[in-house]
Amino acid sequence: MLERTTRRLIVTPAGELLCQRGQALLGDVDDLAQALEAQADGLAGPLCICAPPELGAWLLQTCFAPFLELHPRIRLALRLDYAYQDLFDPHLDLTFRVGAIVDDAMVARRVGQFRRVLVANRAIADSLAGKDLATVARTLPMLAFGDGESELALSREAEIATVTVRSDRFSANTYPALLEAATQGLGIAVLPDFFVQRHVESGSVVRLFADWQSTDIPIYVIHRRANRRSRRAEALLSFIGPELVGLSELAAPLK
Repeated sequence: MLERTTRRLIVTPAGELLCQRGQALLGDVDDLAQALEAQADGLAGPLCICAPPELGAWLLQTCFAPFLELHPRIRLALRLDYAYQDLFDPHLDLTFRVGAIVDDAMVARRVGQFRRVLVANRAIADSLAGKDLATVARTLPMLAFGDGESELALSREAEIATVTVRSDRFSANTYPALLEAATQGLGIAVLPDFFVQRHVESGSVVRLFADWQSTDIPIYVIHRRANRRSRRAEALLSFIGPELVGLSELAAPLK
């Protein structure tokens, strides 16, 4: 577990693994004790979930709040973070992630998907009326997430157009900031449909090039192996069902 010399003491890879798994096992012991105490009266105790900020807020409205009404003795702690969290953390029960998942030590279940859409304020939308995306794709005034440059591929039947997303005028590391910048006319934002839908419906921003579609981006719920899952996590997974209610409706183009 340890390597000791006259100068230092270091933890071996086996020791690191023992520490991680041991913490998870200790967390399971706490879960077992709480489950036994709550057996007669239903589920109770902490449930810790991690999700990207905007997805977590959407889940709170559509999933977590109704779940807590059904199980009022559960105390849900929601960690909102763009960065991935360590699922061997004994206090973390479930995490929601988007995009590809590569983690053989975990169980990942696809529960939905979303698309990225282009939005801007009315003035920019009017200036682009009648223009073809394939013609203007690389010259659009874009707002970037972060300081780097990326490309967004959109398709319409057999056509494909690539939008260059770079921070010529403004960039931000949160979607709400990009949405506000788009509302203020600073450029065009690329945002998840579940996050921007109500803003499009209210008219604060306009969906651009609605006949063009991005690829579907999967949403997964991830957890440790079954023998390391709390009853509270099991209950939430059952409550979610095979797919998150509401995400399937977002697969249709926003009007």
